[in-house]
Amino acid sequence: MPPVEGRTEQACKALISQGLSASQQPKVKAVALDMWKAYANAVREQLPQADIVHDRFHISQHLNMAVDMVRKSENKKLVGQGDNRLKGSKFLWLINEEN
Repeated sequence: MPPVEGRTEQACKALISQGLSASQQPKVKAVALDMWKAYANAVREQLPQADIVHDRFHISQHLNMAVDMVRKSENKKLVGQGDNRLKGSKFLWLINEEN
């Protein structure tokens, strides 16, 4: 199988076509991938029966970014009112509760 390069939908489709036979493709139950939209589109098109599973790292990363955006927005509002209670609290919001 020749190598497939790139992070494009076409590259992912080629990888699926080259890596799995026509008889294997319908048997795929789940595909683990990062959150790159091109990959998800290719999997949905070529393996419509397969569930798409995203890894915990990328899910956690997106959640942390969302929490931080809200924290920044709220801090900006509070600072405008003379309230600094969120100043310096970034890592309290983002660290794992178990730590």
